[in-house]
Amino acid sequence: MEAGGGKAQELSEVWESPLEAEGSSSKLILGVDGELPGAWNAGDPPSKRLVPGFSIVRRHDHRRRTELMRAVPRASTASRLGTEDGASSMEDEDDEEEEEEEEEDALVVQPNEDAHQGLTEAMPPGTQQQPLQQPTFSTTRLDAFKARMEEAATVTVEEFAPQMPALPTIPTMPSVPLHVQARLERVWNLLHLPLPLRLDAVLEYTKHSRLLQFEQALKVWEQATVAVVQREGILDTLLLVQRGVEEGSIGYLTISAIERQCVQLVQFTACVEQLKQVLWDKYAVELTFHGQPYPGDQQPTINQLMEFMEWLRDSSDSVICLS
Repeated sequence: MEAGGGKAQELSEVWESPLEAEGSSSKLILGVDGELPGAWNAGDPPSKRLVPGFSIVRRHDHRRRTELMRAVPRASTASRLGTEDGASSMEDEDDEEEEEEEEEDALVVQPNEDAHQGLTEAMPPGTQQQPLQQPTFSTTRLDAFKARMEEAATVTVEEFAPQMPALPTIPTMPSVPLHVQARLERVWNLLHLPLPLRLDAVLEYTKHSRLLQFEQALKVWEQATVAVVQREGILDTLLLVQRGVEEGSIGYLTISAIERQCVQLVQFTACVEQLKQVLWDKYAVELTFHGQPYPGDQQPTINQLMEFMEWLRDSSDSVICLS
């Protein structure tokens, strides 16, 4: 029987290195009568794991052990120590194995809150998670916004022209008169000019005194059309924002975007006023939109835009976002 024990010891030494090198969680079983051991995993069936008369070599990965326990046949131990001593020894071994199994079953990985707190405190200040602090819509920000609008009101057409978008392109015409007519119709359609006003413009520029001014007048008219269309688009956007805040249908609002819209509104308004004056003084053309003089009397001023921003601050605390 000692020979069997020596063979088991020899096999354990042979199979210890490969399993250690692989670092796997496989367990080793010694076969009966010195057969070669086989590796099995936790998901294998019991018929492959259990071998009568031999102990299972266990490898405890959670304890990071570096060597394997050696399996010794229980029968040889009982024959060497005698019936009583062998029985007591086997009982002790069984008790030890049961205790180890209970330890393994009771081992549950739980979060260590103290260690996590210590790790968080040890992190550099820049990497710690800090609660988000919402900036306040302060009076200083409102003053800076008002200064930007006052500066935008002094812009000239020459300065602002590079930022103004181009008119929609028109198809290539076979002759100059047709091309000029297409440009006129583009302006009239964008300004929603009624038919009587279109006829008045044609009669005005067919006069001999105005004939040479027509090309330059058309360029100014096109610039004014761009400013009018952009200004109306911004007004529609701000009106939708006001309506959405009142109805509670806006879930997210960026104040910086609203400020940019207001500043652009002031810039386009300044350009419209300048181009309107040029059209009337030099070319006797009145700038209109939907047949009405443009811009009208009831137009938002800088003070009204400031009141709009203050109202927005007070009415949309739950959805406002400063950026």
